[in-house]
Amino acid sequence: MKFLLLLLLYLLFTCEAYTKNILDLIKLPKNFTIQIYSKVPNARQMALSPNGTLFVGSRSAGNLYAIKDNDGDGYGETITVIASKLRLPTGIAFKDKNLYIGVVNKILVMPDIEKNLDSPIIKTIKNDLPNDLHHGWKYLKISKDNRIYFNIGAPCNVCEVEDPYGTIASVNMDGSNFKIYARGVRNSLGFLWHPFTNDFWFTDNGRDGLGDDLPDCELNLSEKSGYHFGFPYCYNKNIRDKTINYTKDCDQFIPSLLNLGAHVAPLGIDINIKNSFPAVFNNTIFIAEHGSWDRSRKNGYRISYARLSKNSKKVIEKGVFAEGWVQNEKTHGRPVDILFNHSGGMFVSDDLNGYIYLIKYKY
Repeated sequence: MKFLLLLLLYLLFTCEAYTKNILDLIKLPKNFTIQIYSKVPNARQMALSPNGTLFVGSRSAGNLYAIKDNDGDGYGETITVIASKLRLPTGIAFKDKNLYIGVVNKILVMPDIEKNLDSPIIKTIKNDLPNDLHHGWKYLKISKDNRIYFNIGAPCNVCEVEDPYGTIASVNMDGSNFKIYARGVRNSLGFLWHPFTNDFWFTDNGRDGLGDDLPDCELNLSEKSGYHFGFPYCYNKNIRDKTINYTKDCDQFIPSLLNLGAHVAPLGIDINIKNSFPAVFNNTIFIAEHGSWDRSRKNGYRISYARLSKNSKKVIEKGVFAEGWVQNEKTHGRPVDILFNHSGGMFVSDDLNGYIYLIKYKY
């Protein structure tokens, strides 16, 4: 018994020390603070209800979580596993009391979820999506016209694909009326509509195997449906991929709006419009860079930003907002998704540590 007590005390001490050390490593702009909001294994995409319940998906863990800050102290202390043993339930979105979930080959829904956290009902609204595990996990968002958008990644590192692969697609809220919004997208795990222009912004992960510095991962802008963004034939500012047998010009494709760096693996994004951060960060897209694996020296593992022009059509400044999850080639965390909460704080998920961080500005 004494040994078990000592072991428990040791584990608690080392866990608290590790958490403190992680936070000490993170570098932020002046007057910003970061804390651990909650801990859930393998945290991926997040969705927030109007009541403040934070829903979190996962990948390898196969779970869905609901997190509540019941006492208003800024920490999500109540954690409920609302589903388990799902197939890579990374993508989630909340709309009209319902939680929508993207697994590899299906779109699911949990009706009236906040009233049924302990015994949720899970319904399938679409069950005929591709079954490939390679780039098969999902990211979900719901548009103003009530359609569920999601990625269908290329089932390869680089290869020629046919519909519906290499696309961003959508369905009605009941899973009907499948449409393809954008083609030539290798694998996008982060997108949003600009709240004023309704332009569609999305990240895309560049291919591997061309060395340390090619190609860049991308932030893209689409003003309407029907565009092709180049994969697998051309990348970045319409540079031809010479490993693909392709003889046509790249100018028929939409070039990347912003190159983010090779192998940084940009995933979730959100935009700041709440004026809770200093004015320099208004109308700014924040990007979670999950970090490289196919590179001799690590790249990414940070939160970058892209500040937009007044008409919100161009990036006028890019930079690094938060960094420190990699130190001396050792990985200490991997940002996945970004979500501004109702008070303007920034949630960041980290699937390596299983953390939800909360970043705030201290006036």
